[in-house]
Amino acid sequence: MATLTSKTPANTYRDLLKIASTSDNLGITNSLLVVEDGDATGSSLSLSTGAAKITGVFEVTGLSTLANVAIASGTITGITDLAVADGGTGASTAATALNNLLPSQTSAASKYLQSDGTNASWDAVTLSTADITGTLAVANGGTGITSFGTDVATFLGTPSSANLASALTDETGTVFAVFATLPTFGTTGVKFSGSTSGTTTVLSGATAGTSELTLPVATDTLVGKATTDTLTNKTLTSPKFNENVALTSTSTQLNYVNGVTSAIQTQIDTKAPIASPTFTGTVTIPSGASISGFALLASPSLTGIPLAPTAVTGTNTTQIATTGFVQQEISIITTGAPGLLNTLDELAAALGDDANYAATITTALSAKAPLASPTFTGTVAGITKTMVGLANVDNTTDANKPVSTATQTALDLKVDESLFDAKGDLLVASADNTPAKLSIGTNGYLLTANSSATNGVEWAAAPVSLPSQTGNSGKYLTTDGSSATWGTLVVPITTGTATLTANTATTVDTTALSAFTSIEYMVSLKQASKTRTSKVIVQTDGTSVDMTEFAITETGGTMAGVVISATTASTNAVLQVIVTDSTSNNVTIKFSKIAL
Repeated sequence: MATLTSKTPANTYRDLLKIASTSDNLGITNSLLVVEDGDATGSSLSLSTGAAKITGVFEVTGLSTLANVAIASGTITGITDLAVADGGTGASTAATALNNLLPSQTSAASKYLQSDGTNASWDAVTLSTADITGTLAVANGGTGITSFGTDVATFLGTPSSANLASALTDETGTVFAVFATLPTFGTTGVKFSGSTSGTTTVLSGATAGTSELTLPVATDTLVGKATTDTLTNKTLTSPKFNENVALTSTSTQLNYVNGVTSAIQTQIDTKAPIASPTFTGTVTIPSGASISGFALLASPSLTGIPLAPTAVTGTNTTQIATTGFVQQEISIITTGAPGLLNTLDELAAALGDDANYAATITTALSAKAPLASPTFTGTVAGITKTMVGLANVDNTTDANKPVSTATQTALDLKVDESLFDAKGDLLVASADNTPAKLSIGTNGYLLTANSSATNGVEWAAAPVSLPSQTGNSGKYLTTDGSSATWGTLVVPITTGTATLTANTATTVDTTALSAFTSIEYMVSLKQASKTRTSKVIVQTDGTSVDMTEFAITETGGTMAGVVISATTASTNAVLQVIVTDSTSNNVTIKFSKIAL
């Protein structure tokens, strides 16, 4: 087989590999086939069925299908999620693959996979009595028995009291179930519905503990035995006695507590004794009462040293203000004041006994200048230049102001502007450190060096003149070796256009082989919103041509199957272009070329 090694990438030039049908290339169709590198579009490569064998690594790119390929061994890479219809699972993970291969699980929650012998589908589980054998234990949700007795089955079918009596094995009564042995109904009591009339009898066994009998109807009567019984340690809630009850207290004594809403002793504890009572709070004496030795509530006249509770700090009510309260409030006002300012007289003296002290201070402050950016009026005195940081400044005239040595040195280096008196005057030097003026010269003259001139330079007429420029706009100065003239710049650039309307190779430009050695093309393809531009170099030896395309730029998307090629036709070099979908979407071509 032919090999192609150490080749330059496609954007420099393109190598062609041609495979012929020989004994070494069995299976190749009987024609020369082109296999191109890079991004070009080559001819198809056909292998006869069953004859060609490709070993090693075989990579196929750019194909939509590869039919009838048998892979004897090895692995396939680059293929993910092979569809179920193509023999795959449609997934790259086991869980997703299982879901893809099962029937659709939509609306099949809690169902089970079953088969009809041909196809599988989701369905609910159906069980019959034939499918269930044995006894289901109580722990597993069953009854632990295989069947019910006849009477139990009858009761379950028709749950009446008569059927219940038949189902019970120790029933001894009629109409309803009567137990031969009294049953125990738990520890929370037994509740009977009773009736609106008649008598309900409850027989109590000798059962230790507390029993409670609840009568649901308000008019029911609890009838005791004929003998007198004693209720011991029993609590009667809101009882009503219809007959005399043996009590040690009379009804009058019991009526003493009628209307009592709280503990009697607690109420007694809130009362003052008649003898030497001690009152708290406000004591009210009946109007008009006269008590010897006591002051009246209205306008009392007190003697001695009457006492009253001292109010807390900040109290503002009609409560009596004791001397203690007054002193306490004064102490708060004067707390922290020096000894000479802790009385009103001392404070008044400190303010100059001025009743309008605030207005006096405001007037005095309005005549003062602020510290920040003060504005003074009148004559400001008492400020020296030292105070404002100007100790070295003297009030002298401009002519007498001193200049520093450094400033004077810099001024001495400046040119006296009085040297210049007309537009175009130039500054020159007549000697070392001696500036001089060179007056403007004659129009069209050139500044020329002349050592014999006073200033070393002078204006002189131009030694060479240009050809007349009249009527020569846009032209360039050229010479024939002896004289100069204005001429047109000649550049060997030609341009052209073409339109591709077919999906086959279309000739864009033709040049005689004898007219060039090399041609540089700039080719631009326009297809709808897509644009592709590249440079193409074509060179010839006079008989054949070689071509290289490079500097490819595309905008708006990639055009399909673009091939730019060069070939010969008779004695001409031909530039051709292919775009595989030109028929449905025409391509406009513009190009320029420089032939050398």
